[in-house]
Amino acid sequence: MNSLDDVLVSVIIPVYNVEKYLRRCIDSVVNQTHRNIEIILVDDGSPDACPEICDEYAKKDSRVIVIHQCNQGLSAARNAGIDASRGDWLCFVDSDDFVDPRFITELLEAAVTNDCLTARCKRKFVYTDQIDEKQPEAEYKVFNWFEYAAFLDNTPGYTIYSVCWGIYHKSLFENLRFPPYRHTEDAPVSTQVLWLAREKKFAVTNQTLYYYYQRPSSILRGSVNVNVLDRYEAFEWIFDFWKSKNEPEIADVYFRMYFTYLVLDYTNLCRDLPEDYSKYSHLHSLIERNAHKAQLLNLKITVIPSVSQDIWEWISKGKEKFILYGYENIGREIYPWLVYFNVDIKEIWDQNADQHEDADEIKIPFLKPHDAFELKDNIVIILTIEDEKQSLIIRRKLRQMGYSNFISCGNIFGAVKYAKYKKFLPFLLTNKG
Repeated sequence: MNSLDDVLVSVIIPVYNVEKYLRRCIDSVVNQTHRNIEIILVDDGSPDACPEICDEYAKKDSRVIVIHQCNQGLSAARNAGIDASRGDWLCFVDSDDFVDPRFITELLEAAVTNDCLTARCKRKFVYTDQIDEKQPEAEYKVFNWFEYAAFLDNTPGYTIYSVCWGIYHKSLFENLRFPPYRHTEDAPVSTQVLWLAREKKFAVTNQTLYYYYQRPSSILRGSVNVNVLDRYEAFEWIFDFWKSKNEPEIADVYFRMYFTYLVLDYTNLCRDLPEDYSKYSHLHSLIERNAHKAQLLNLKITVIPSVSQDIWEWISKGKEKFILYGYENIGREIYPWLVYFNVDIKEIWDQNADQHEDADEIKIPFLKPHDAFELKDNIVIILTIEDEKQSLIIRRKLRQMGYSNFISCGNIFGAVKYAKYKKFLPFLLTNKG
């Protein structure tokens, strides 16, 4: 028997309005290879079938504990789970996400064997139920607290801001709870965990063990709302915290995400909710005030590739017909903007088109790639595949199907960025790469 088999781990899952995804989430935790767990389902007054689903699992698995409470929000639900937990270690899993069967086993081993109070894995944005069957052999990196923050901030697949995709010794939460923000509520908690555990080492594993499911959103309108403004209270708290600790370099780590959110939230709100401008107009001033610092730090959100203007002007002439290839991170982000700017998108292609829930909300054909277009020379395919190797393979296959006109992921992303800055934030166009 492994010496860690007897260690009790509490998995806290806040539940609200996710009946479509809840069983997948709970099943992924129930089937953990580390068996000594308690699964705390906090039904936060969910109006759908979630309360009954939670009770169903509690009846058939004694490790499942259900808390029913009136709707108080994500933070209150997580706090209720912490208060009820009996484990030596805590994990947080969101109820529309799911985890690898070895999620707890690997994180617990990474933490305990390296004498850490917390450990973290890689996470992956997903749009289907598929997990990575082929994982690399487990390797752990161990850092001091400052190196850990720098690593998470600069390494793809990791992030410093969320409490999910990690494990935490219960002692860290003796006096720590989630604040009542509606957005970015876990960033102040991750901040305090970093500080509270600073006397110990921090471990990360190279394995992807947490799957961050991207739920369908309203594609053309309403994908954002003014509740996102709560996140700026959270960031102000974080900046004050690091200022009080005289750690400006760590504050800059959080500034990167802060400024990125400022730009994304402001431009998305301008696109989707122009009638509510008075509620978020102050974001424009915050962007102006912080733009110089962001450009000095050379944040990606501020850099416009030199070819972006020419590409956008060519696209916006309206002479071409376009196909959007790939509907994951970049595809999802730019599609509403292409619609907003009246770009003639004929179809969306994706290898997993039959598994995407978004297909029902999109008013144009959402298909797997095909060669049915007769006049292929008149079609431009916008490739939104971030992986350059994969993009090259796809481009070759499409060329063999008869297509010859392509826009790369980096070029379309830069072109759309140029278009929205020109309309809403023209002072950011000065930083051309």
